[in-house]
Amino acid sequence: METELKPQYDSRKKFYGKANVRTENGKTILKSYNTDVAYIKNGQAVVNGTYSNTTLRHIKEFLKQNNFKADTSKQILSDYDKQKFVEKKSSTTPNRISIKKYTRTPSKNKSYWTGKGKGMRY
Repeated sequence: METELKPQYDSRKKFYGKANVRTENGKTILKSYNTDVAYIKNGQAVVNGTYSNTTLRHIKEFLKQNNFKADTSKQILSDYDKQKFVEKKSSTTPNRISIKKYTRTPSKNKSYWTGKGKGMRY
């Protein structure tokens, strides 16, 4: 069940139903507009991004009400960014970049290049 996030630390009187909180599987999730933007699980906050200024207000309010530090967008992303908590790929597997070779084919237009059957203009 979703409940509306009510401002306690923000200067706004209401968020007018744009920020809602729900609990699922031990997670307390903040939904701003129609997007899940942050959650708290096992005493650890995770933020998916700060999005707009209004959503940032919702995130700050959510974090402060749950006793987390929430000062600036930069601080929030450095402390609670989702990317910090995603398991990184093994360093033994290098990132492979596929490089497509392009060759120049004779044509009336000298800026026409082709590569594996597809033409590209530069």
